[in-house]
Amino acid sequence: MIDIGLVATAFVFATSLRFETWLPSRLMDYMPAILLAACAVGATLYIAGLYSLYALRRNRFVRNSLIVVALSVGLLVMLGYGSIDYSARIGRGVLLISVPFVVAFVFVHHWYLFRRGGRFRERLACLASRKLHEQEAGLIQGVDQHHTEFVGMITVAGYSLVGRDDWLGNLEDAEAVMKKHQISCLLCPPGTLESSAVMSKIRRLRYSGVTVFSLADICEEFFQAVPLRLVTSEWLLQCSGQPRLFYVRKLKRAFDILVSLFFLAASLPVLILSMVAVKLTSRGPVFYSQMRCGRFGRQFNMVKLRTMGMDAEEDGPRWSSVDDKRLTVIGSILRRFRLDEIPQLWMVLKGDMSFVGPRPERQEFIDQLSMDIPCFPERVMVQPGITGWAQVNYRYGSTTEDAERKLEYDLYYMKHMGILLDCFVLLDTIRTVFFGGAKKQQGVILGKFSNSLRRAFEMRDIEEIGRIK
Repeated sequence: MIDIGLVATAFVFATSLRFETWLPSRLMDYMPAILLAACAVGATLYIAGLYSLYALRRNRFVRNSLIVVALSVGLLVMLGYGSIDYSARIGRGVLLISVPFVVAFVFVHHWYLFRRGGRFRERLACLASRKLHEQEAGLIQGVDQHHTEFVGMITVAGYSLVGRDDWLGNLEDAEAVMKKHQISCLLCPPGTLESSAVMSKIRRLRYSGVTVFSLADICEEFFQAVPLRLVTSEWLLQCSGQPRLFYVRKLKRAFDILVSLFFLAASLPVLILSMVAVKLTSRGPVFYSQMRCGRFGRQFNMVKLRTMGMDAEEDGPRWSSVDDKRLTVIGSILRRFRLDEIPQLWMVLKGDMSFVGPRPERQEFIDQLSMDIPCFPERVMVQPGITGWAQVNYRYGSTTEDAERKLEYDLYYMKHMGILLDCFVLLDTIRTVFFGGAKKQQGVILGKFSNSLRRAFEMRDIEEIGRIK
């Protein structure tokens, strides 16, 4: 949003200089083209990944090149709109004056983001009342070293750390401890807030300006997903809260119709070429239909471009993957760039699917995965989508573990769904279509963290059973 504002401000300033008056009347004619160009720059920067944590790891040349590409896209959008609406066509004088301001504003902003992202880090402490909390703190230490600095442990009275040398003090002295070590965030793992005395102290810290996180909050902030081990009944109840009810019932349907109509019109030439390619390179029909589960388990017929041979399921239903041997040559290309899913836009217009949501699964897979994965049936509580938060953040899955990771992203989406998140998914989908494949690094880190968390909880369960015996 800041880049969009900076680009628009640069053009407003340039127009005022060109006409030698503040906010000249001609500016209102220019405004549609300016806003479109500014939004195009912001969207391109997002698609290029310059707002992600991993932008810090790119070298300067790559970052600067992507900014130049984004500015060029904005310029093309502006010129294109001006060729359609001549009254909005921006003159050469304004363009020449505005270009140095736009370049300077955007480059300085991203230089600041890079410097701030590399230097500023929240100082974080962790509350502990059992061994498991020490293990969870150890996991957090390696998760987000770009934005957080783990300082140490604060213990609840009666508990002593085992094998750690970063003890800061007891909860009773937390205010003094946090002031001494300049700590601004306190992590409260599951089980630390069971006592009313502890809750009273934590509330006091919150009203003193300390940010209090749960472990699930930390994961949602960094991964934009929630590990299944942290999903509780209370979390699921919060996930299905009322604030988004109007969006889910009204605005989301309007968003689906508008976006689907646009992409159906824009992708029609690609769809026709893909249909021809499928027909010429393999025997059988162009389209492939299959029964899938919609919202609340309602069955509907989902249609895709066929990407596999006719005998793909002669041995029964199987998960597909990116390098699936059953894929045809054209099918692997269509699947990589998600072009096989273009016909599903019609399902969105019919109301069987949404544009953004968890992927619709076959009933056989839902039954199987529901026995192996906690909370898996939660996915059918919302409308399935052509694209979704899990699809743009995680690769094609062919194992139960992959299904777990995708569910962790789907649950995050179900909690935070809204017009802004749907727009981000839309932009990430465009990135996927142009560059192929989902984001990889963050999904790998999430997998390692979730597996480590699972092992920590399993050790806790073993210790509890031994103590009871």
